[in-house]
Amino acid sequence: MKLKARWKAVIVITVLIILISLIAVRIRKNIRDIYREYSYSSVKSFIYENVNVTTDRIVLDKDRFGDLITVEKAENGKISHLSPNVNAVNVISNQVAVECQKDLLKESPVLSIPYGAFTGSPLLSDKGRLVEVPLTVNYTVKSDFREYLQSIGINVVRYALYLEVTTTADIAIPYNQYQADFVTYVLICENVFSTDIPDTYISSKEDLQYLDLLP
Repeated sequence: MKLKARWKAVIVITVLIILISLIAVRIRKNIRDIYREYSYSSVKSFIYENVNVTTDRIVLDKDRFGDLITVEKAENGKISHLSPNVNAVNVISNQVAVECQKDLLKESPVLSIPYGAFTGSPLLSDKGRLVEVPLTVNYTVKSDFREYLQSIGINVVRYALYLEVTTTADIAIPYNQYQADFVTYVLICENVFSTDIPDTYISSKEDLQYLDLLP
């Protein structure tokens, strides 16, 4: 009888250990997922806020970079060609990348998670005291320009020049380390002008749709 009781105790203890291990693994996975979700949102908000502030400061002072667009007119006085002034645009693009990275490194985003978030319940996700979680982020910023041409009326065209600021963040949190890219588009100049649009032309929001017209 004592032997059977011992075996029963061993089996019960083994089952309890297995259940506790499974629960611990599940909890650890939930915590890892919560850390990743909250850290991503925190870093994203931090980057967008800083990049927008920095680029606004530089773009507002863009006059010192010279003319950003080269304009050519036809004999009838209407604009026939627009193109970015590559040298001036590259200067402002490089400065945006350098200044954004410098400003991002001045401070670090704070990762605070409410206790309720660890329950996995949406109703409790914002409840309870905040838990300060260690967060380390390294940034790499690059910038390039993008042109945008849009027909907005009869023989009326909008030309815009954007900076595409891409921030690569190496994010280190407890139990995990990952990399994420965040892209911000900054309008640096635009113009609406009249021109002669051909009687027959193709207009599509998706460039790949042109392939459907090929034989």
